[in-house]
Amino acid sequence: MKNFILILISFFVLLRLRADTAISVFTTNETRLVLTNALIVQSLQMSATSAGAFVLQLLDNNVPSSVFTNAAITNFVARTTNVVTTLVGAAGVTNIFTNTVIVFDTTIIAANTNVSILPLAYLAVNANESLFIPGPFICSKGLVVKNLSAEGTNVLGGSIIVNYRRP
Repeated sequence: MKNFILILISFFVLLRLRADTAISVFTTNETRLVLTNALIVQSLQMSATSAGAFVLQLLDNNVPSSVFTNAAITNFVARTTNVVTTLVGAAGVTNIFTNTVIVFDTTIIAANTNVSILPLAYLAVNANESLFIPGPFICSKGLVVKNLSAEGTNVLGGSIIVNYRRP
């Protein structure tokens, strides 16, 4: 019975560790959503065409864009101030106390538009060559790939194979 349980556990562990593959071919300068949701990129394989070098930018995002917009938010700002308290005792003696306290004020932070996403990596390969890039690259939102290959009006392309697994 112990062996059966160990075999069953190792079967589920192997299922969890299996990798999937996504393939994208680029012929234009575009930003493409390759995978959505959180993932771990185990490795990448890039291949360039004979037209020229193939340059990619990897981004952790869930929409095909290299910029994002932050919505307006409410934030709290702490500041110190003095609070003066006057106390008149039963015998008629007046006591004045000054205490420094922390006060929280609310402020509104305006929306930010076109905030650039920091890329996970810049990858490049020469014409008619292939490149294997070992991972792991951890993406919390998804994987977006941006083709940066261009020479004047000539758009250079290539293909990418992403070996990944879900966390």
